[in-house]
Amino acid sequence: MGTDFVNNILPFITTLGLGIVLVLVLFLPQRKKDKAIKKMMSELKPGDNVRTIGGIIGVIDSVKEDIIVLAVGPNKVLIPFQKGAIGTLLDNKNVTKEKEPEKK
Repeated sequence: MGTDFVNNILPFITTLGLGIVLVLVLFLPQRKKDKAIKKMMSELKPGDNVRTIGGIIGVIDSVKEDIIVLAVGPNKVLIPFQKGAIGTLLDNKNVTKEKEPEKK
């Protein structure tokens, strides 16, 4: 009777073990990434260079509860975005400055 019990429960234990490993491999890295994104969003401040998920690069002009206003382009056009639209925080060295047209 003892070996029959072990033989019957062994597939269940194996499946449970594989399920736990699957959860650890798939969900833990995503949770870590989500925490990093939340931290970045909470640390946004005026003057930071950011890129939106749509590819627009600008400087944060103001930060409200859920709205960020970006200054974009050489004329510093102000465009409001939701915080969730910010994709990455850029370093100053990663931002390319647009060249001023030469005056003749």
